[in-house]
Amino acid sequence: MGRFMTKSEILFEKFCQARGIPYDRVPTGTAKTPDYNIYVNGTKISVEVKETDPNPKEQQKIKEFDSQGTITIKNPLGTRIRGKITDASGKFKEAVQNGHPSILVLHNNVRLYKHTSPLDILAGMYGQLYFPVSGNPGASLRIGKIKSGPKKKMTPYANTSISAVGVLEQSNNGDPDLSIYYNFHAKVPLNPLLLSPFYIKQYRVNDRNNPTGWIEKPPQ
Repeated sequence: MGRFMTKSEILFEKFCQARGIPYDRVPTGTAKTPDYNIYVNGTKISVEVKETDPNPKEQQKIKEFDSQGTITIKNPLGTRIRGKITDASGKFKEAVQNGHPSILVLHNNVRLYKHTSPLDILAGMYGQLYFPVSGNPGASLRIGKIKSGPKKKMTPYANTSISAVGVLEQSNNGDPDLSIYYNFHAKVPLNPLLLSPFYIKQYRVNDRNNPTGWIEKPPQ
């Protein structure tokens, strides 16, 4: 009997087939390995595919919505993304050693929640966003410009084996789409020209010193 495939894996394979991207599944073993390898213009790219499923709290919120028709959702940006990055830790060790780029592909499988929104990806990779506030007691407060803060998962010393984070979404007609968010700390950068022919949206941060947003443009 074949291995059970998750929804995200089915969507990923469907995406590769629709775009004509050669791929193969990596056999599982005792060592940590990615799920797939894809091959683009002579370059091997390692790919780990993960999805976010409803946790107990989210299941309860979805149940409340179905019965009441309205709910309030309070969910810190990037929480589930940071967890998936941690889960993928060590998966791309061999890829880095062999000079191959890698992509951590994520699919949100939680109804009503937007765990893979651009801001969630940004906060998960580069830290929580905040506004610095200063001033003396009793005086007017000064609110500074938005900054990138704590809980960074992508740094010069952490998760450098991940070249980019991909978001796999399903359109209304069922077709999968893929967006790529680059990790500028990657030891083996992913060449954006490799993905250009496949109608994949590609994003880089607006400022490497203070990443607070995405620009739909591959790294220079």
